[in-house]
Amino acid sequence: MNNIELWQAALGEIELSISKANFSTWFKNTTILSKENGKVVIGVPNGFAKEWLENKYNTYIFRALRNFQEDIKEISCIIYSADQAPHGPEAKKIDSIGQQNSASVKSIENPYAYLPQQPIAPAANYIQKAHENNINHRYTFENFIIGENNELARAACYAVSQNLGRVYNPLFIYGGVGLGKTHLLQSIGNEVLEKDPARKIKYITSERFAN
Repeated sequence: MNNIELWQAALGEIELSISKANFSTWFKNTTILSKENGKVVIGVPNGFAKEWLENKYNTYIFRALRNFQEDIKEISCIIYSADQAPHGPEAKKIDSIGQQNSASVKSIENPYAYLPQQPIAPAANYIQKAHENNINHRYTFENFIIGENNELARAACYAVSQNLGRVYNPLFIYGGVGLGKTHLLQSIGNEVLEKDPARKIKYITSERFAN
């Protein structure tokens, strides 16, 4: 069993143990970079994913890998770029649940690299758009406080920001006052605008949308 096959098998078990939203958010664009002397090095696309896989999903990953190769003693995660990915016939990336797509190695730092490139809007235009779209630039995923009651909602919103129109479309969030609904929804807009300031986004009430 090579590294690609091992990681696919492990992901299959991990998928059964966590929610679909969390699986899609934290395990997309991950791969095994190396495996030797019982140590497995997993490549992740960013520091956020590295932190979550090491601190929250370490046990899931270790158990899943050990189910297929008992000689595994240690796992670690590093942020990697395209030139660090495996090459040759085995160089296939896990792009989504149950799928492989070698083209997804194109860009790790910019997940929107596969989209048509558009000119970056000037800063003044960005500020004007922020006023027009009613989005508060202070609401971001980075400063959102994650707790047991909002972890799933946060994961779903982040997945939406990385896969526009392809996951959780439409996305519906329900909860009491002060639990972060506004923060999460506006974080989606800010995340998208950070990657592509030319995109058109509008944050409005459901009543205004319906009318």
